[in-house]
Formats: sequence, C-alpha cells, structure tokens
Amino acid sequence: VNGILLNKTSGRAAVGGTAELIASVRPSNAADTSVTWSPSDESIATVDGNGVVTGISAGKAVITVTSNQTGVSNSCTITIVELDGPQSTAYTISATRDSLISFNPALPAQTAEVVTTMSGGSTIKAMTAGEGCIYFIADSGFPYYLYRYDILTQQTSVLTGLDLFSVPTGLAYDAENNLIYATAGFYVFQYDLDKLNPEITNYTNYVMDSDNCTLAGVVSIDGAVYTIGNDLYNSVPVMAYYPDKYLGERSVLLSGFDISLVDGATDFSYDPSCDLFYLTDAGHNIYTMDRDGNVEAVDILGGGLDLNGLAIVPAE
Repeated sequence: VNGILLNKTSGRAAVGGTAELIASVRPSNAADTSVTWSPSDESIATVDGNGVVTGISAGKAVITVTSNQTGVSNSCTITIVELDGPQSTAYTISATRDSLISFNPALPAQTAEVVTTMSGGSTIKAMTAGEGCIYFIADSGFPYYLYRYDILTQQTSVLTGLDLFSVPTGLAYDAENNLIYATAGFYVFQYDLDKLNPEITNYTNYVMDSDNCTLAGVVSIDGAVYTIGNDLYNSVPVMAYYPDKYLGERSVLLSGFDISLVDGATDFSYDPSCDLFYLTDAGHNIYTMDRDGNVEAVDILGGGLDLNGLAIVPAE
C-alpha cells in the first residue's frame, strides 16, 4: 500500500451525531488492504473500524486512517458542533439529481434532502433568499431570466429577462430597498423589483468594479452591498463594500483570503443568524468566512450532490 484516499479532508458532525469517512487504499489490489482508524482526541470524537465518526463534544479532532501493511496514512479534520435552537436553512439546485436541495449550512452532509424536482441545475448561476421565496437566475442564453420560487407553495415563476453584459455570477436580495443585485464580469447590476417589466428585457443601473475585479458573487446586508472577486492583475481574492444602494462609494474590506474564487463556480451567501459568509468552490466544498477574512472548511453535501447557487434563509 502506497497511499490512502479519503472521501473528504474536512467535515462536520453534531454532538451525538455521526459522519462517515471512506478510505480507498492504493493500489486497490494490494495484498493487505486493511486499515486502522484513530482519533486525535476521544473526548471530542470517536471513530469505529468502518470510519464512522461519532461526535462527543464540541471541538475539532483529526481522524487518521493507517494502512496495516505499510503504515502509510491520511487524515481528515472533523469539527463537532453543538446545535442549539432554530437552525438556518440553505438551498441549492443539484444538476445530478435535477432537484432543489435544502440543508443546514452548519451541518450540510447529514441534513441534505430533496425538496422538489427542479431541472436545469447546470444552468443555474446564482441564487438568493427573498421574503418567503428564492430568486435564481439561469444561463439559457441572452436575456438572462430571473425566476422566483415560492417556498410555501413550491411553485416557480419566471419574473423577467435581465440585460446583463455577460453570464451572471452572483445574485443578492436587498430587503430594505426591495432590490435585486446581480454580478457579471466586472459589473454590479441593480434592479428594482417593483419596476421590473415582464414583457421586456430589463436594462438597469450598473457600476464597474474600480479595481477591475472579476466578480464571483454578491450579498446585501442591511442595505449595504458586498462583492467578492479576483483582482484582474494578480488574481488575489477581494471583498469590496458599498455602504448603500447608490453604489457610489467602494472600499476594499478584505484581500487575499484563503479560498479559490471561480466566477461561475463559486457561490456566495450570508447567514445573519451567525454573522458568517458562506462560499463554495469549484469542487462543491462549502466554507465559512468571518468579517476578518478567517476561512473555515465546513463540508460537502456528499451523496453525489453538486451545488448550483446558494441561498440561506436565516434561523428565526
């Protein structure tokens, strides 16, 4: 045995809950493919002979799997979380399942479930939570259509076509001003939901990122606008901030934080109940980031589920 692959390098479990790790020995035809599992701290997590991790108390534990034949090993960091009170609900669309998926963003792998059938997941470029609904935008050629999914009735309606300069990468709802923001290329577009005309392709106000960042996402918090993207000249990830709907003053909040942003693959959302940004990468891994730029890997959905768009309805 010269290597061991794991199904994830980081993950989560709840206190009293479990997470499953799967080890694949290389080469698969080795004479002895047996392995031994061990945790770094049994007061936080235990692991059985099949790689099933059980959460004991809140904290982090490194789970190591070792070949009994050669001693080669691999490891995964598992964060054990204490879930108290109401929990937020995240939504995404899985192209592999043609379904709308809901999950607890703090514990994705264990809570993902199908809400309803929804095809066209690979065309979904961005999502955001509205008031009792989810807005999403698809790339099916120009114009780019904005949709509204009603969470209660599970009905989807087409709102209108949007005149964007290129394929959209992000979507945000501003509850204070009833606005929709969309990112595409270097630009942030602003649409007034009360003024959208379903009969035409809607053109609107926009602003170009002054540092020429290729934008990968946008969120709105209390009327302010936050964008993420890669600086055109050095590919450093940047979070920019606009204090209000007028988009006249831009400042850089964070630069060089530890996550790979890919426009069209990175999803960006915010959970006000824990004051954390949520991001995804091209490998469908989920991360949190605080306002200081500290990034923490959360988990994957698992089960073959991919993420196309990310909308978080905060806990009440």
